[in-house]
Amino acid sequence: PPPAPKGALVLPLTRPVVTASMAAMAVSGASLFLAGMATGFGMGVPATAAPEPASVVQSVEIAPRLIAGELAPPAPPPLPTTDDVEIASVMVAALAEPAPVAPPPPPQHYAIQTGAFGVAANAERQSAELRRLGFEPHTAGQVGSRGVALTVVYAGRYDSRADAELKAKTLQKAGIQTYVTALAD
Repeated sequence: PPPAPKGALVLPLTRPVVTASMAAMAVSGASLFLAGMATGFGMGVPATAAPEPASVVQSVEIAPRLIAGELAPPAPPPLPTTDDVEIASVMVAALAEPAPVAPPPPPQHYAIQTGAFGVAANAERQSAELRRLGFEPHTAGQVGSRGVALTVVYAGRYDSRADAELKAKTLQKAGIQTYVTALAD
């Protein structure tokens, strides 16, 4: 017989060993090995040495593909190269660094809008009333929806909407219409 391929398991092939091996492999379900022995493939054993159940017939059909290497297990993945190791270490280093943190948004301030006047004297009158009620008024110029210049009057400057709404109730009790708005700091 030809020499066995490198790494192949070589067993003495006497008829009792072949018969015992076939019985053991059939019990364990290793039909590929059983098919090779049942057909006498490379062993000089006649094909009539074992019965041919359906699994043996199927195995006989698979054996040529196994020999051709079509059913060989996949090759192990290649070992990492120096470049792979360098890339991996850069990635690990990048993950270890904390991500930059965006600065917190500037604090939002609120004011109580008490009117928007097209006549400057009316805006000044509203400001005087706010001072009388204990508020600090401030004004801002604005262009209205019809292109008219307006003077907007505000009362106070508050760190929270809740504070501004609480103070707005005081002005409402005094008969002044209010609207709490965020200031564009």
